[in-house]
Amino acid sequence: MKEDQLYAIKKVNLQEMSERDCQATELEVELLQKLRHTNIVTYKDSFIDEKNFFNIVMVYCSEGDLYTKIQNKRGGHFQEEVPLINFTL
Repeated sequence: MKEDQLYAIKKVNLQEMSERDCQATELEVELLQKLRHTNIVTYKDSFIDEKNFFNIVMVYCSEGDLYTKIQNKRGGHFQEEVPLINFTL
């Protein structure tokens, strides 16, 4: 990992997940490992820590995620190109 790069960690509590959810998380990691595109968050690593949390390390996106942007609009409308731009960032 680059020393000057910021990273985010998605922590997933394996003890509170169903078998199906665990499989979905594994699939998510497999897909993230394969995706290489400038507009898709970059996967770096994953590991299970001592508290049985599955940790997914990704490059930090300072602009946030699409879900949060939609929630913050609270019924407002985006310009037509905004959701597409945010979905691909």
